[in-house]
Amino acid sequence: MVFTSNIFIFYFLPLVLLLYYALPFRYRNALLTLAAYVFYGWHKPWFVILMMYSTVVRLLRRSHHRGGPVRRGGCARARWR
Repeated sequence: MVFTSNIFIFYFLPLVLLLYYALPFRYRNALLTLAAYVFYGWHKPWFVILMMYSTVVRLLRRSHHRGGPVRRGGCARARWR
């Protein structure tokens, strides 16, 4: 799917925008993530696997860093060890 294709302009984009503004605020990021998977997967389906891997790794790293102790001061490198 290309940004200038009829499928994107007349079907995909209006549907995503309609759902985005119809959903509560807390579900909007999930919708945009899913829409990105569909958009990039339309061109090459293996991109979805790559994006899912990237998303899972990022979520795991974020949850790991949030659960650990937070040190005050020091350099940024020491904070992320």
